[in-house]
Amino acid sequence: MRISCLHTHPANTALYEAAAPKDVSLAHIVRPDLRQRMTKGVDPGLLAETRQYLERMRTGSDAVLLTCSSLAAAAEAPILSADRLLAEDVALRMSQDTSLTVDVLFSNLNSDALITTLFYACVGPVADLSRLTMTPVRGALDPRIQTDTSKHDQRVAQAICDSTADVVVLVQSSMALGLKVNDERIMTVHHSAMRRIGALLVA
Repeated sequence: MRISCLHTHPANTALYEAAAPKDVSLAHIVRPDLRQRMTKGVDPGLLAETRQYLERMRTGSDAVLLTCSSLAAAAEAPILSADRLLAEDVALRMSQDTSLTVDVLFSNLNSDALITTLFYACVGPVADLSRLTMTPVRGALDPRIQTDTSKHDQRVAQAICDSTADVVVLVQSSMALGLKVNDERIMTVHHSAMRRIGALLVA
C-alpha cells in the first residue's frame, strides 16, 4: 500500500516512517510554506487551497494522509487526517477499557476548538466523556516557532509529568520529537495513525 503524506514540518517524515507498518510505503511531501502562512491564522482560503492540493496527491497513491492538525479540516473523505485517526484510536481504547482515563495534550492553542470537537465526536458515542480531559500546553508552541526546541520539549515533558491520567495523548507530532524515554501510557499521533491504517489493511 502506498500512502502519500502531506506534512508542514520536515521532522515529521522520520516519525511516520518509523511508525509505518511493514506493508505500507510512504511518500512524503513537506510544505513549510503552509506552516508559515498559518502564523496569521487558518482561513477558508488556505483550507480550500490545501484541500485541492490533497486531491491532486491522490494520483498514484492508495491513500493520502494529512499530518497537520491545524489544517485537519481540509481533509475530507477519502483523504485521511492523522488527527482523526488518533481520535478514533483513543475512542477504541476507551471503549475497550471502561475505567481508562485519557488526557489529550495539545500545544497549538489555535486548534483548541477543532481538536476538542473532533475528540468529543469520536469518543462520545462509545465512552463516558468524563474520562476524557483536554489539556492545552500553554506557551509550548512559541519557543518552537523561535527554533528553541529545548524549551518546547521541557514544557511538553512537564505537562506529561503533571498528568494523572492513565493515558496521555500527544496531538501534535512535534510534541513527540523531544521524548527521551518510551512511556507506555503515551499515545502519539504518528503511531496511532499508522496503527489505524495497519488495521484497515487487515480489514
